[in-house]
Amino acid sequence: MENKTPQMQNRIIISVLVAVIVFLLCICAFLFLTREEAPVLSPDIAPSKTDKYAEPMNDGSQGTMETPEGGGAASLAYTKNIAIDLSTEKARMMFGNPSKSNQDIIVQLIVQDTVIAQSGLINPGNKVTTLDLVPKIKHSLSEGTYIGKYLVLFYDRETGEKEIVTTEIAVNITVHE
Repeated sequence: MENKTPQMQNRIIISVLVAVIVFLLCICAFLFLTREEAPVLSPDIAPSKTDKYAEPMNDGSQGTMETPEGGGAASLAYTKNIAIDLSTEKARMMFGNPSKSNQDIIVQLIVQDTVIAQSGLINPGNKVTTLDLVPKIKHSLSEGTYIGKYLVLFYDRETGEKEIVTTEIAVNITVHE
């Protein structure tokens, strides 16, 4: 009977260690899966590089709009219907900064107060028709239709500083796999 006692003790110790390891693995998995994503911040100074999807608008505009000294002027062209493909993690739309504008812009696509996509710098005379989704945001979106918005951030072309004014534009977003 004395031989069984050490074996029994070893089994108990091994069982406790396995239970502790399984418990720790469960905690790690829970923390990994429920961690909050870092918010997408809009830059205070315009990036020096333009958006990778920017292309000329060919809008035929001649010159920029007249503005008072120290002011700015912007003209916008956009679609209100946006399609998001979760398999490619891209948003399809059109947002243009016509040639007559005198401001650079960055566009954020927002759903339920969460930035789901953000352009790079869009100079006057250029447009984007594709935006990459924020990494890992596709896990937060499901198929369906959402009411969202564009948040347009304006930047001084000479200094690169963000202007005080921003513009919000309501949009319809359709998400599919």
